[in-house]
Amino acid sequence: KSFVKRVIAEEGDEVRIVDGRVYVKTPSGYEVQLADDFVPPEFRSHEDFGPELVKDRYYFVMGDHRNNSSDSRHWGQVPKKYIIGKVQLRWWPIPNARVF
Repeated sequence: KSFVKRVIAEEGDEVRIVDGRVYVKTPSGYEVQLADDFVPPEFRSHEDFGPELVKDRYYFVMGDHRNNSSDSRHWGQVPKKYIIGKVQLRWWPIPNARVF
């Protein structure tokens, strides 16, 4: 199966989620709250998770429908070898279609 997910963090990063807000800390210790204005209000979550350190050669991924998405919070980090592509076009909903 193939899934379209957003890469949230890469190897060496630390991920934590507080009340649905995602924070990523780099190996240098710099932490940032990720922008999530692309997540529709009806799909926001209010869960807590982590912190979790991303292993070597892995990614932490999340779906944009956070309260109804199966992703790294549920089935774990994704090995780099399973990342097979990059989204180039969003076609739905049609009024928001765009090329990346």
